[in-house]
Amino acid sequence: MLGAPRLLSAIGDILVPIAELRDFLRVDGADLDTEIASFLAASAGEIERRTGFRLGRQTIEVVGDTWADFAHLLVGPVRAIAEVQYQDRAGDWHPLKSTDVELFGGELEQGVRAAAGRTLPRLRSAAAVVKMRLDVGSEAIETPLRWALLVMCRAKMDGVEADVDHLLYSFTINP
Repeated sequence: MLGAPRLLSAIGDILVPIAELRDFLRVDGADLDTEIASFLAASAGEIERRTGFRLGRQTIEVVGDTWADFAHLLVGPVRAIAEVQYQDRAGDWHPLKSTDVELFGGELEQGVRAAAGRTLPRLRSAAAVVKMRLDVGSEAIETPLRWALLVMCRAKMDGVEADVDHLLYSFTINP
């Protein structure tokens, strides 16, 4: 079974400048900037949990029990496979060369498989015996996701729920 992605690092996590968000929320002055930044972080986290689509560039770790677990990644878009480690039948950890695996599929339907002409090593029969570090996310936030962030921040400020499913639908990664 593929485990939930674990965030290792994020680069450039300012998705919407605070000044732009302040204008959208119709807030004068910088007095509420800390609260607005927390609304933005909470909204971005919620979008990532609901869709699997990573906002901004990130490095994540995903753990699986078998190689087949990685045939459909529950996170995206994946930009690169940074590192792969596996546990052999004796229980020892080994790195796998990046040339031994490859990404396949479309932006929201990606998986990892053995590269052409390569065979993946046999694994220990246990849980969490493969670890992959993946570079994920996009350089710029697309318009529907930007709107979803803005609407969700407004809703958090007003203490109500935001109806953004129609904005997130095209970015949802389904298992």
